[in-house]
Amino acid sequence: MRQKRDDTIHRSFTEPEQTKLVKVMSWMDGMEQLHMYIGSLFVRSEQRERVLAYLKGLLSSAERKNGWQIAQAAGEFTPYGMQRLLSNALWDAEALRDSLQSYVKDQLSDTEATLVLDEVDFLKKGNGSVGVALQFCERVHSYINCQIGIVLAYAGTKGQILLDRALYLPAEWTENASRRAKVQVPMEVTFTKDELDSSGVPHDVILRKLPRQKWQVSPYGEDDPYGWALLKFDRRLQKEQEWSLWTLGCRKWGTRVWDSGSISRYRVFAPDGTTLEEMIQVLGQCGRVKDRIDRARKEVGLDQYEVRSWNGWHRHITLSMYALAFITAMYTQGIEQEEHTNAVESLSGFKLRRGLFPSEGETNRGESRVYSL
Repeated sequence: MRQKRDDTIHRSFTEPEQTKLVKVMSWMDGMEQLHMYIGSLFVRSEQRERVLAYLKGLLSSAERKNGWQIAQAAGEFTPYGMQRLLSNALWDAEALRDSLQSYVKDQLSDTEATLVLDEVDFLKKGNGSVGVALQFCERVHSYINCQIGIVLAYAGTKGQILLDRALYLPAEWTENASRRAKVQVPMEVTFTKDELDSSGVPHDVILRKLPRQKWQVSPYGEDDPYGWALLKFDRRLQKEQEWSLWTLGCRKWGTRVWDSGSISRYRVFAPDGTTLEEMIQVLGQCGRVKDRIDRARKEVGLDQYEVRSWNGWHRHITLSMYALAFITAMYTQGIEQEEHTNAVESLSGFKLRRGLFPSEGETNRGESRVYSL
């Protein structure tokens, strides 16, 4: 009799409903696995549950992923608990960052992956948030009030994931003790300028003065409209591993004015013997990383925080990076279980198609540039 009742219940689900149920169950299993990675980092059960709720809020279809909306998604009536999680709760953002890297290694490792270091700008109106200053913002191509973050991306065939982050602190902050104290900047954080070669001349200046005949034609043929110049630093950074540091310059042949605006510059850290062609191939990942960062602003609320302190910034960014890694892992596993393994889609499309976080406001933007599967 019990068997018959179970069969009746089973037949009450349509095939699409069963498929959706399986996918939701897989999603829940993934969240439980994620909780195993981070649970030991939070001593109190309340913190463990709240950080999981914060991650779910970042992955939700909320229009903005700030304290209020994440709290509402978690069923809380005020944002104070979420704000406390980012501000003065006792947990280590660096340990969470290390856990994230272990998660990526286990879930998304790729022997062909490349590490890409890039800047991320965060526009700000006031001047009370840590690191805010009048700085050059790449997104708007001008100087504007903003924060500048540095991120380390892991870019491979399974996508682009952010592994590490640091907030750049301008000299006007590092030299102001009272300002640092208000936002809890650690004493060891100092202002650093761009490194110089042994000649004492920045590579940016050398590139601007380099005559046209010193620029190389692209290895991909004369049809490539770009010229390339490669400058190697005189010193080796890691003697035992035989890796060196280069500056790679790129400019269009049609550019008449040889100034900093006509030249793109990239810092390359690679084994000795790396060819220009190999560097150009890897350089293609830079564009994908920038696109991934742009998507992360909406997908996981990368820039939608409402915190001012040093700890608050690093905690929110780390949790956003973890959410990005999780949704990328789920996407990869979903693709591997389907017939069309070469499909390319945005993470918004992924969530919508699977009925996980439906939202009429989410759209698929620039799908072909997100992954190289």
